[in-house]
Amino acid sequence: MTPYIFVYTTFPKQEDAAFVAKRVIEKKLASCANIFPQGRSFYNWDGVVQDAEECIMIVKTVKDQWDAVRQEIESGHPYEIPCITAIPMIDANKSFLAWMEDQVS
Repeated sequence: MTPYIFVYTTFPKQEDAAFVAKRVIEKKLASCANIFPQGRSFYNWDGVVQDAEECIMIVKTVKDQWDAVRQEIESGHPYEIPCITAIPMIDANKSFLAWMEDQVS
């Protein structure tokens, strides 16, 4: 399995995502966090189909930091059951991977 991962999650507001993004970077749990400000999600909650505006956050990190990143996202997340998932990086340019490793404790 690849040692590099993307962590995907969504937030109801950009401010929530930015708060968590800054924390994972400051704590050196990740090299980068991207926030895509506008998304629309449809899901079933309490028997009702929801139509919600959300923002998407993707965190770039190493597999060894997965648990810490997940816990950091969970601790600052407003959702009762947030989607937090790790997606393996299949490949990337070597200089980017070296920079990632240098940024993550």
